[in-house]
Amino acid sequence: MNSILTRERKKELDERPAPVRVRLPEERLAITHTFDVGGLEGSIRVGMFEDGTPGEIFIEISKEGSTVSGFINTIATLVSRDLQNGVPLKELVSKFAYVKFEPSGRTKHPCIPEATSVTDYMFRWLGLMFLTPEEMREIGVETKCDGCEQAGFCKIKSLRPTVILVDEPARLM
Repeated sequence: MNSILTRERKKELDERPAPVRVRLPEERLAITHTFDVGGLEGSIRVGMFEDGTPGEIFIEISKEGSTVSGFINTIATLVSRDLQNGVPLKELVSKFAYVKFEPSGRTKHPCIPEATSVTDYMFRWLGLMFLTPEEMREIGVETKCDGCEQAGFCKIKSLRPTVILVDEPARLM
């Protein structure tokens, strides 16, 4: 297979900045969320950078050793690496919300009553937790937050840590 490459395009490709991976601190805050998508139970754990943004994702599902479990673990690893290499969560949510494959179906989350797959649920939940309602609308990801203060903004966000900026970290005695 041949490909035509102009000198200008070659230069553009050669000059791309290399990604810089920012690892999470050894001790970090995390949120764990349990879910049920079409009868498949599992949990998502999101480890956060000091500023409260997600930096790693771990997913456990009830069907260990299954093909779905393998796919889900692979997706979690790729998403973790993307987040640590600076890919905005908004881009990931935009790309992977509404991806369709089995299992799919009803969920117990009031803001995500139906999911087209575990991946769909995971990314819409991440969007609820870490994106603003405006960002969710910009990328066309809808939620049905019955009883929430604003459509598309989940009360669960109050679980995120409050970040306090300091010039120097406190030292333990």
